[in-house]
Amino acid sequence: MTVEEFLERRKTEDSEVLKDVYLQCRPMCVGWLMKQYPKLDADKAVDVFMEAVLILWHNAGNDSLKATKYQVSTYLTTVCRNIQNNEKSVELIDPFELHFTEIFKRVNPDNEITPVEMEQFLTHLEGCINQLGDTCKTIIKRFYLEDKSLGTIAEELKMEYRVVVSSRYNCFNRLKNIFFNNK
Repeated sequence: MTVEEFLERRKTEDSEVLKDVYLQCRPMCVGWLMKQYPKLDADKAVDVFMEAVLILWHNAGNDSLKATKYQVSTYLTTVCRNIQNNEKSVELIDPFELHFTEIFKRVNPDNEITPVEMEQFLTHLEGCINQLGDTCKTIIKRFYLEDKSLGTIAEELKMEYRVVVSSRYNCFNRLKNIFFNNK
């Protein structure tokens, strides 16, 4: 499937487009990642691929993805490489970077958001953040809630930039696991 075909199907709200992208591109992208990065295990390769798919979907939605004859798999492979290499040019899109109301809608899409539900959601989120270790809690709060750059956080914590980048990724995954498993 080309990027142009993907964008057309997304515009028509084709509910199968992500499934098709996943089924068509996952084996090639995951295989490529594992070949290029031999220390990468299969689970991590799938995580990188899924993050690339989220970036594809986000970029298609905000018009930063232009219609081309290139294959979606080529785009995803490039994004996977950028993610794996921690290049600063790739914008990693995490659900917690969205407004809290938008996150709640994704978690609970069928219901209207009442003030009570929003308060419960935010209380749950805060409780999950507090279950993290001190370093993780600090990185998550400064990056997602205080909107500080990873470079600024690295300076403040007197840590290397790459350590903060990988810590943010690992801490975010821990937070997701706590959030979705402790309802």
